[in-house]
Amino acid sequence: MSFTFTANAFAAAYDEFMTIGKAKLEDKQYSFAESAFRSALNERPDDHEATLHLGIALNRMEGSEAESILKRALYLDPEDPRANFELAIHYLKRSIKAEAREFFDTVVRLAPGTELAERAEKQLDEIRGKVASGKAARRWAILTSAGLQYDSNVILISDGAPFPGGVSRKSDWRGLFCFSGAYSFLRKDKFRSSVGYSLYQSIHKDLSEYNVNVQNATFVGSYAIRNGVTLKGLYSFGLTYIGGDQYSYTHKISPSIEISEGNGFDTTIFYRLGDTNFQDSNRFSNNSDRTGSTHVGGIIWKIPIASDISGEAGYSYEAASARKQYWEYKGDRGFLDLLFKLPRDVAAKIHSEYLRKDYKGSNPFSGGEREDRALTLSLSLTKRLSTRMDVSFSQAFVDNDSNVKEYDYKRSISSLSLKGRF
Repeated sequence: MSFTFTANAFAAAYDEFMTIGKAKLEDKQYSFAESAFRSALNERPDDHEATLHLGIALNRMEGSEAESILKRALYLDPEDPRANFELAIHYLKRSIKAEAREFFDTVVRLAPGTELAERAEKQLDEIRGKVASGKAARRWAILTSAGLQYDSNVILISDGAPFPGGVSRKSDWRGLFCFSGAYSFLRKDKFRSSVGYSLYQSIHKDLSEYNVNVQNATFVGSYAIRNGVTLKGLYSFGLTYIGGDQYSYTHKISPSIEISEGNGFDTTIFYRLGDTNFQDSNRFSNNSDRTGSTHVGGIIWKIPIASDISGEAGYSYEAASARKQYWEYKGDRGFLDLLFKLPRDVAAKIHSEYLRKDYKGSNPFSGGEREDRALTLSLSLTKRLSTRMDVSFSQAFVDNDSNVKEYDYKRSISSLSLKGRF
């Protein structure tokens, strides 16, 4: 009884301090607001909302602690648009325009169609000279990465194809290069549209005939139905080459709805239709048997767990058709990610995924229906070097348990990469 009373008393005190602080903040009595928010933090030391509002009050007073407090708020919830906006304002006041622009860009990305995003876009226009000189605001972004991988099972196509005839499973080192660019050509009211291009290239040390090249062109459109609810649509066209030979080309469309519930809770409901044409080659002589369509429908949740821990979970149902019935399947996919904010600008991610596929028809290797159960586990560590550069290490393990031995395998991949944002 006494514990419950004490807990309720602390909760009541926190709520009272927050109410007072917000009222004083609105009345521009910033020193009183600061005192109230500090008192709220005494009750809940790692509370994101109290930390954010203390940072806002200090920012209005141009206090020396404003930057560190706002960074703490962003650390507690990296995807809070308001924390990003306040940090952008802080840097803009100090004429650190590169930092301000990055945080304003993040606000637009996190909260499209909102009043906060419109305010961020106006600031971006001024930073980039649109108001002063008539220059167009920057509408493009580029991401690049380069790295090294060791793969214990190179002769493996991740979408479930068998090993090429007469080739044993081999390990190898490979270099990786990835590039993605996007251009936003429409920003009007609640509408956003962009086009993009991405490239993935692997270069093996020994098994050069299994170098992989993947290219994708995308079109994305979105409409903010209301605050926190966004309807999106995506179309993409992709090409895959293995060892210089065309392996497949794919058309995809994917409508989705994104719901931001506040305080880090987000839900995405999606559907994806992919139509893939597989090409025959010397290494994959019957590849065209797999040509067909794949339907995927699912849901993804983003969930805050603690001040430095967040989670993401998802489920999808998949159904595929093909020219040959034994390539058709129905299945379920579920995943769980845990993300940790560690000291010294280090982030850790633990990923787990389970995939079930039940194939139709008589498989030519076994004479029966094929069943696959795949478990994937991975750990990645990312160190932020600057606002534009990261270095990452990851280790992944895959165990595909199949009742057809030609598809039964284990695989491990170790990766080290450097990533840049421009």
